[in-house]
Amino acid sequence: MLRCYKHQFHVPKVISIGQSSLDELQGIPLSLAYVTIIICKQGYAIFNINFKNYIVRKNDIVILYDDTFAILQQKSQHFLVDYLLLDKNFSTDIAFQLPNFLFAFFNKQPVIKILNNKIEMLSQWQNLMMYIVKEKKEYWLLQLRNHMQNLFLEIANNTKQLDVKQHEGYSRKTQLCWRFWDLITQHSKVHRDVQFYAEKLSITPFYLSQITQNFFKDSPKVLIDRQVILEIKALLEIETLSIKEIAVRLNFEDTSYLCRYFKRHTGITLSGFKKQRR
Repeated sequence: MLRCYKHQFHVPKVISIGQSSLDELQGIPLSLAYVTIIICKQGYAIFNINFKNYIVRKNDIVILYDDTFAILQQKSQHFLVDYLLLDKNFSTDIAFQLPNFLFAFFNKQPVIKILNNKIEMLSQWQNLMMYIVKEKKEYWLLQLRNHMQNLFLEIANNTKQLDVKQHEGYSRKTQLCWRFWDLITQHSKVHRDVQFYAEKLSITPFYLSQITQNFFKDSPKVLIDRQVILEIKALLEIETLSIKEIAVRLNFEDTSYLCRYFKRHTGITLSGFKKQRR
């Protein structure tokens, strides 16, 4: 979507930040980042998001995924937005600590209305985010991840939880995908095989692969392994835990297998990751 613009800040494989009137993008499908956050600063616009029209006004937040169909249909003369483009790996780090219902909520309600008493808070959040990215101090990446999580958690605090399994607006395939996501977060510490999750959902591994490829753009195994890596990273941040204790907690046969698994999926060693965190 906004890749053609000159970003105010661009950190490869993490985030791009900028401001735009979207003049050149009106009437064409937007090419989106893995997660795109748009904050309306002035004016108004009408977006078609997944074939439904939404009016976006000042201080509204729009959350879009890379597979979202979105077109800017109409806008006022002085329409202006701030945008944040989040990379896939950084997005998954952010999402690790977030409630699962929130992802389904953004699918159903991509435009978030900010209450009047929270507008100043949103402005302060943006100012602090810009400071973190601009200064890039020793722990800036961890600060930025936590800061982004705070935004999503504040939205979650003010959002009625969505029961994806029972919501009549979801197809059976979509319900199965969200149930699979819930099962991963519950069981990935012990179970890393696709067969286990397929049996829990009462479907075949092949069918599970079909629907996750279509919905999440990844295979079940990739999604499982991604969650396990996030679990490993979270435990590595606990300084008192040894590698052996982490292996036991995550049901690895031994520490050498854990080390090989982590290196294969991240490209770095466990000790290298701990050094990066420090």
